[in-house]
Amino acid sequence: MSTSHELSFTIPEHSLLHVMTDANMDAEASSLSTASTPFDNPDTDLIIRTSDNAQFYVLKAILGLASPFFADMVTLPVDTCGTDSNTVEVAEDSVVWDFILRVCYPVACPSSIAPEQLWPLLEAAKKYDLVGVREAVRREMTTPSMLGKEALRVYLLACSYGLADVAVAAAKAYISRPPNQVYVPELQCTTSAAHFRLSQYRHACLLRSVTETGMKGQSSARCVRPIVRCPECTRWDSAYMDSAPPVYRSASSPFDNPSADLVIRTSDHIEFHVFKLILREASPVFADMFTLPATPTSDADSAGVVDVVEKSTIWDYILHVCYPGPVPSSTVIAPDQLWPLLEAATKYNMKGVRDAVGQLMLTAHMLERDSLRIYMLACGYGFQDVAVAAARASLRRPADERKFIPELRCATAAAYLRLLQYRSDCVDAATCFAHDPHIFLRPRWREFVGGWGRVDSSSTSRNHPEPNLMKRSEEALKSSPHGGVVLNWKNLAATVQEASVCGACRKEDQPDNIVRFMEFYASEIDAAIAKVRRPSVPAITCGLLTADMTDSASTKCTVLVASSPFDNPDADLVIRSSDHVEFHVHKAILKEASSVFADMTSLPTTPDTDSHVVQVTESSVGWDIILRICYPMPSTNPIVPDQYWPLLEAAKKYDMACVREAVVREMTTPRVLAQETLRVYMLACSYGYEDVARVAAKASLSQTMLHGPGNYVPELRCVTSAAYFNLLQYRERCISHAPSSSSPLQLRTMADDPDPDNDTTTTLSAAPPFDNRDADLIIRTSDRVDFHVFKLILREASPVLSDILSLPEGSDVAPGTVDVTESSVVWDHILRICHPGTASPAMIAPDHLWPLLEAAKKYEMTAVRETVATEMLTNRMLDQEPLRVYALACGYGIEHVAIAAARASLRQKYEEIPYVPELRCTTSAAYHRLIHYRRDCVRAAMSFAEDPRLFFRDGWKDQIKDWLLRHEYVDEEHYIGCVSGTRFMLDTWTWSNRSFRDVLGDYMARSTEIIKIFPHGGALLDPVFLAATVHSTSKCIACRNRTQPVDIVEFIRFHASEIDAAIAKVQLVVES
Repeated sequence: MSTSHELSFTIPEHSLLHVMTDANMDAEASSLSTASTPFDNPDTDLIIRTSDNAQFYVLKAILGLASPFFADMVTLPVDTCGTDSNTVEVAEDSVVWDFILRVCYPVACPSSIAPEQLWPLLEAAKKYDLVGVREAVRREMTTPSMLGKEALRVYLLACSYGLADVAVAAAKAYISRPPNQVYVPELQCTTSAAHFRLSQYRHACLLRSVTETGMKGQSSARCVRPIVRCPECTRWDSAYMDSAPPVYRSASSPFDNPSADLVIRTSDHIEFHVFKLILREASPVFADMFTLPATPTSDADSAGVVDVVEKSTIWDYILHVCYPGPVPSSTVIAPDQLWPLLEAATKYNMKGVRDAVGQLMLTAHMLERDSLRIYMLACGYGFQDVAVAAARASLRRPADERKFIPELRCATAAAYLRLLQYRSDCVDAATCFAHDPHIFLRPRWREFVGGWGRVDSSSTSRNHPEPNLMKRSEEALKSSPHGGVVLNWKNLAATVQEASVCGACRKEDQPDNIVRFMEFYASEIDAAIAKVRRPSVPAITCGLLTADMTDSASTKCTVLVASSPFDNPDADLVIRSSDHVEFHVHKAILKEASSVFADMTSLPTTPDTDSHVVQVTESSVGWDIILRICYPMPSTNPIVPDQYWPLLEAAKKYDMACVREAVVREMTTPRVLAQETLRVYMLACSYGYEDVARVAAKASLSQTMLHGPGNYVPELRCVTSAAYFNLLQYRERCISHAPSSSSPLQLRTMADDPDPDNDTTTTLSAAPPFDNRDADLIIRTSDRVDFHVFKLILREASPVLSDILSLPEGSDVAPGTVDVTESSVVWDHILRICHPGTASPAMIAPDHLWPLLEAAKKYEMTAVRETVATEMLTNRMLDQEPLRVYALACGYGIEHVAIAAARASLRQKYEEIPYVPELRCTTSAAYHRLIHYRRDCVRAAMSFAEDPRLFFRDGWKDQIKDWLLRHEYVDEEHYIGCVSGTRFMLDTWTWSNRSFRDVLGDYMARSTEIIKIFPHGGALLDPVFLAATVHSTSKCIACRNRTQPVDIVEFIRFHASEIDAAIAKVQLVVES
């Protein structure tokens, strides 16, 4: 007897290929049967033999008309073992073929189809390209009887074979009947996603039915039909189904014009019928595209069709901008669509679309709701005015409200740093009034204060309300630095209440005077903020040598001649800078200074000048310095720090060692190191000058901070966040380093990887089992170790290597040898994971995780990737290398590992987390998310200490024990420091004549300080913390007799578990 919990998998018979062997052909020959009329005519020229040995006598001509597949029947191979050349064996049974042929033949079609025949008929129609059969089955599926009895079966088949209208009808029929959980074989023909969507659809409709029943008093049966027509329930289209061929739909007017000569087909299968002429004018990219010849393989249907990767909502807005007339008001752009719009505008070089999106970003509702998103996009795409407006708008949002948004990835970390510094400067400007003790002695301030804040000589002395107002305003301005904070209604009400306490000072016009003063105060704040230097949006390339971002083609610029000695007309070469200054130089000097100019004759020349003029992209200021370094003349003036970056870039571009050495020499002078430490460090990291970076890092120790206001330098854009992180960590370690320690701290500027360049021709054999001489392939690693393996194993393990092994071997390598770029250590791990009969590595070193993941990605080795991910989840790796694991998991899209690593990082002190090279394999956005995740975890962990009604919660009230309570009436005298605490409320009805001791507040304060550093429950279980808590509760003799240490330990354990539970609810978004 089979048990009820067994799960069986059934493969439909029609999906199996019918194979006849020599042994069973003779046995089945005697069981052949002939089909019924009209398929029993022996005068036909073709026999269809089905899987159940029924023979249909048919005409090739009729089948050829019904099916392109059978139109080429004469070219099909035939079975010559026991059948003649006019017999074709098929995998379907006689029932299926009887229906197929009756649809194809000019005879009456079958009146109905059995439900279990729908799937094999649709599969046969697809297999043999029988359009008529597909349509006949589709009509049968939409009959009321079929939908009423077999709605689930019909829906699954419609999803699988792309019948969108049938799927909609079946879904509506499905929700109108009681739920039916009977298994149908068609559940195997589509993915679970289709069934999941149907269940969601049914649940939404039923939920809507219940809601409308309660609101309108209608029965649920009457609510079904309106619900089917509601917007929530009619969003059924081809995107909701796993359809094989996509169903294309035309866009709305005016992009449904059949007279158009081009179709833009979006990724969500919407076709926009447009005119090439309009796109030519709007986009140089499309103008060039239309000049290309059509590919010879294009068919008639694809002619005039351009497939794009963007969605229809993006192209609807793009085309509305490009077409004549304004964009309709019904076209609403969501904030998350701004980035794909700007990306499309850049991709297709559509200036009009770019400008339209820029104006859209400046609208009030966009700036108010998504100021950070707008700012990042503006910085990423060079909208200076939009970035300034967004930065100002961001001041109205509290700093702690900013959450991670994907647009943080479209701009550099320098852009975000500029915003933070701008905000910090605005806070300083807004709060400066509260720090000025003589502020109310200023004429205008005294005038606006009036009588409400002044104490008359005849009245008794009282506290001024202005200090309270200024203190409250200062705290609010630190969070949202703008004048509107002062005019907040809570602040206004509190100020008026304070000013009304004294009857002698209270006047009828007092509220008006207060309002006028606060309006003046707000205007002074806004005026001070307006003077703060606004964040700038730099060009994509570096400073001085970059040409000004203006349309130089629109105006004719005057060409100037450089100053002496670069104005010599006898020179044989002219260098024309981007700002149209001509330097007359000698080729011989430039050839000596630059290998690039040594091949000057091969450089292109402008058609409107002679062959002695070379147009360069750098400015005249940069080239004046370059030439004065190259020419045999003494240097008179030092190089300005703003010019270091463009000069180093030019030195790299033109391979000018003398320019590079001159800039580096200038950067390492004591004056520059003292004044431009951060700039020098960033440039040294970017261009690989490790010695200079170390000197700059040591020089930074004499400065108070490197990430505060005023420390921004453009060179922050030339390196990744890893270099900046590296410097800050180095400073933290140096600050906390004991002065008496003699061991110097090391700065890590670039990857301290060992030099793999072992210039030797000696090759070594790998260790067993990879030294087998019978193997048919050698993997030769970068450190020249040969692994003898079998091709078959590598083919199974890696699709990439499978393709490589099918290529002809090169003449420069030994036969059967594949050179790889990875080291022998990496390949030993890879092969032990993939090779049968060998155990996977027992332990993987942390610095091998990155090369193994990169190799797994490069060679598409799923097993290697999964093995490494499992190793990353071990306690050893998470405890010792949480940042390394997190960076790798983000970089390679292993979400569950990233979450585990982020949680493990909470157990380390943030300042002590060491730099790891793997930070270079992920974006700054991932590191940003980790920092914000830690901050959110700290807030969640501290929430208990900030709740005065904490002990009214379930669970917490059960933890109230005698060690927490102060009894008022006891025989012993309380310790002088044992007082009642006021931080937390106690249910006096239950605990009469008792109150919380102040030790509870002391405990919460100490736990908060620990949690700020280590935001996890385990931090409270530290023995030192436990001992200190027990000690503090035992000072009072009156309370000590009722204190049980076990109660204290249980309380702390409960608190720790609550902290971990709260942290577990904090979400970390991980994107690959």
